[in-house]
Amino acid sequence: MSGTSSEGLLKGWMEHWKSTNGVTTGQAPEAKAEQIATTLKDNLETAFSTLDSWLAERSESNEIRNLCGKGKEDGGKFWRGSGVEPEYRKILCEAILEIKYFMNGVETKKAGKGTSPQDETPFVTPLTPEKAYARCIVGMLALSEIYGDHCKLDEVIERVQDKVSAGIQQKLNAYLVPNYRTNLDICKKITNTDLIVGRSLLHDKIKGWTDGKRAQGNRAIGWRIKMPWQYWQSVCNKNKKPEQDDPKLNKLRQQNAESMATFMNLNDTKSNTNDVSLSDILVKDEYKLPESTLKRIVRSAVSDDSGTPGASPLNMENLKQELNKEVQTQKGKNRKSSTFHHATGKKIP
Repeated sequence: MSGTSSEGLLKGWMEHWKSTNGVTTGQAPEAKAEQIATTLKDNLETAFSTLDSWLAERSESNEIRNLCGKGKEDGGKFWRGSGVEPEYRKILCEAILEIKYFMNGVETKKAGKGTSPQDETPFVTPLTPEKAYARCIVGMLALSEIYGDHCKLDEVIERVQDKVSAGIQQKLNAYLVPNYRTNLDICKKITNTDLIVGRSLLHDKIKGWTDGKRAQGNRAIGWRIKMPWQYWQSVCNKNKKPEQDDPKLNKLRQQNAESMATFMNLNDTKSNTNDVSLSDILVKDEYKLPESTLKRIVRSAVSDDSGTPGASPLNMENLKQELNKEVQTQKGKNRKSSTFHHATGKKIP
């Protein structure tokens, strides 16, 4: 499980955690690991609550709506398709742009409690080490889990990259340069280790939230949450309502993985063919470890309490190695399970 050479954003979060919380000399690794994992999970869930409020509790800003207007086809009049498909594509554009802004620490919203043709002054959250990791992980997982299983997403992203991305970059540059320059595309620093840890802690929370919203149907709050899913069966499935665990959903998510990584401007390159990409980790369950397993791995990678100034509470290289071992073990179990089910003629669950 090689990957990006950067030290990543998780290390910065860990170092901030140590400097603000402190660790009692002689504290047992088990206690320290539990403290780290609990605090990190709480931080991720808090960041997701923020994105939840952006996506579900209000409409898009005028700025985001106007940017997506540049993606219209048919001479600039409509998004592509017939029936509900143009509206479906439009809403997907507005949703993923909201996530993009979130990952760069920029919040835009309509003035006048959401009724004005003008926006409020954009609000910038400085993505310091303790905030950057959570913003990136939440944005990545939300895009994948909420929208990654939608057909046409790759086409919408391609259109956005072609027609809208220059406008997005211009806006973000205006808000972030020079005072918040480090916010800009900070999620490029996310590593495989960063994503496996984050996905293991937060995936189930976002999946449960998404499943709950979908089950509510038209009663769900949030136009950009409920409408793409309501349109899904018409645009993607010949007017058939999907089962919650329909294999087609996972297939679409895997087909969209590279497009999502491109849109989020992640470092999705591989050093060699045996490496794992961030897009693989984002959508394949073999890279999501049980929380109990993750805590055990963290315990094994907890550094001693030497009090060295600036030292991370985790040995990041040990953490990477232990994660790799556990992922390989999980892959092996999955292969054996698949072979058994095929051999016995049973349907793979």
